[in-house]
Amino acid sequence: MKKGASIWTNPWVLLGIALIALIALSFRTSMFRRIKKALGFTDADRELELEQINQQNQLIEDYLNNIPEHDGQLTISHGEAKSLADALEEAMGGAGTDFEAIKQIIDDRSTSDLKLIYASFGHRKPSWQFWGDGENLFQWFLDDLDSTELAYAREVFKDVGEF
Repeated sequence: MKKGASIWTNPWVLLGIALIALIALSFRTSMFRRIKKALGFTDADRELELEQINQQNQLIEDYLNNIPEHDGQLTISHGEAKSLADALEEAMGGAGTDFEAIKQIIDDRSTSDLKLIYASFGHRKPSWQFWGDGENLFQWFLDDLDSTELAYAREVFKDVGEF
């Protein structure tokens, strides 16, 4: 190597770095496969999970496409429902859960409003979840709320669905 030349201009150094990066990426991928295999996940499980999620997403899409903007019971717009769903995610995201914020969002809502908020929430991936396609609102409640808060949410959403 010439005096004063940078090691970054040496093609052998660049080839070595590329090779190390490729090996690291390969190791990471195979490590995830080994972890999934050890936990009992198979490709068939993944396909079934994706099929169920696609069915749920289709039901949500059908509901959102067929609900009128104001059906007598619906008091919020689709955009407002999306904003409320985002606020629910924010109240449960990160460290701790802001149950008072959740109560403010879900209290005194019609069943139609709650269904629209649920549908607008869709499937979202919590910050701690590294794989999968996310969870619906009820799954977020199950993960984040204590037993008293969960009982309250179940009572409010009793006409929307089971969780």
